[in-house]
Amino acid sequence: MLDPANAVALWFEIRESVPEIDTLSNVGILESALWALGAAGGGASTDTLVMQRYFRLFGRWWAAKSAIVMFEAMSLEDFDEALPATTAMAFASADGREFQSRIASGFIRFRWIAREVSAALVKEIEEAPEFAALLPDFTDRNLKQLELGIDMYGSRLLLLSIDDGGARIAQHLSVAAGSLAGTELIDLATSNIRSERPWIRFQDALVPVALRTANLEIESGLLAAVDRILLSSKLPAATKGELFERTAQQLILEALGHGYRGPQRPATLACGVAYERADDRDVDFAAIAPNSGSVIAIGEVKAKSRSKKTRSALEAFMAQIDEVSEQISLRLDALEKGSSLKDGHGREYTSMNPVLGLGILLHGYGGNLTDSRTMSALPNAATRELVAILDIHSWIIVLNMFDSPMELQEYLRFRFQLRELSVIAMDEADLAIAYLSGPERTLSFFRSTLPKSKGQESVRTLNGCFVSAKDSIETLKPSSSEGWRATLYSVAENNTIFEN
Repeated sequence: MLDPANAVALWFEIRESVPEIDTLSNVGILESALWALGAAGGGASTDTLVMQRYFRLFGRWWAAKSAIVMFEAMSLEDFDEALPATTAMAFASADGREFQSRIASGFIRFRWIAREVSAALVKEIEEAPEFAALLPDFTDRNLKQLELGIDMYGSRLLLLSIDDGGARIAQHLSVAAGSLAGTELIDLATSNIRSERPWIRFQDALVPVALRTANLEIESGLLAAVDRILLSSKLPAATKGELFERTAQQLILEALGHGYRGPQRPATLACGVAYERADDRDVDFAAIAPNSGSVIAIGEVKAKSRSKKTRSALEAFMAQIDEVSEQISLRLDALEKGSSLKDGHGREYTSMNPVLGLGILLHGYGGNLTDSRTMSALPNAATRELVAILDIHSWIIVLNMFDSPMELQEYLRFRFQLRELSVIAMDEADLAIAYLSGPERTLSFFRSTLPKSKGQESVRTLNGCFVSAKDSIETLKPSSSEGWRATLYSVAENNTIFEN
């Protein structure tokens, strides 16, 4: 009924007079409503009353659907009877958590990190002939113009012209206005399309209608676009996974600082007779100490996109994260038994214990990575203190807090101990804030609230932190770890803990 071009342009003007818009904004779903309007609107109406009714009905739909999804628990018969009841409950509510994370993401993100990841990604493309030849639109110059277009739209100044340099990237991150007309609202709101294509393509302009996504999750869209292009090329050496591995290696090493470097690719590690397959020997990530030349960290990098449907998200999490855990453990075992890491030039590196194990992912799996219940249910889940699996954005948040691997070790021990105490966090930033507020105080609190009876299950939750949209955008890259700790703590609200 609504004309997408006029409706998307009009909402800025009518916002103050339409209370439904502010209501949707306050609960974090305005972006979903606007993007769905631009992508699937198929009418000609420009009536503000019709628009008001659309926003009102969208809000009612979201409230009703949230209630249905949250209470639509899967039968406990679907799970192994040996699973603790709390874990079974976590599985039963996984669909609801995934639904909310997609339609109204509450994860803490910062623009400076999203843009740092995007810049590193484009840099890898430009410097590698096998990628540059296939991806000519993905240049640093075009990326900067794209970011300028996002900033101007966010400031309500002007739109990105269809022939602007930034549009060469934006076209890969967009859907045509009204092109998804007829799509079920639930599919529009929860599919990967908005995260991968936050821009709407109108006749004479490209608009980052899903503004939060365009600002804070741009790397997901870039990698999805890259993947589509590379798959069509059918060149085995040029893959999204390879590109993300190179990007992650540079970003993590930069965040570690102090001269840590990675081995010349490809790096391999002999993992024993039982693991002679090539993919079990490749090393996605490693950090080498500058003076001793010892391996201080080793990791597994995965560029898996989110599952297409919320109902398949838990299954994807179980399979993919279990695989990451297994691969990290395999490599740590090999290093501990004396195997050497060999780089692409044949140089060998031994480990300096303890070695950190890093799982580096593209996205956070709807909060399951910080849920002690779901992580404990993975057959190959890491049982080591110094192993953690985080998305790339969260790793950069965490690594910038510390000056040395030793400080990072203490943080990883802290988060492992909370997991052992069955403490749930909704986001890695919640764990980081709890650590900054005092690790011993936090651990003591949760130890004191353990059940008195053996065998009695108890799940406690860290209080969720909140960073305003303004702070997410305006917070700058830190110049020191001390400065970042202070900044992160000051912009995160409600940084106390409570028993759930």
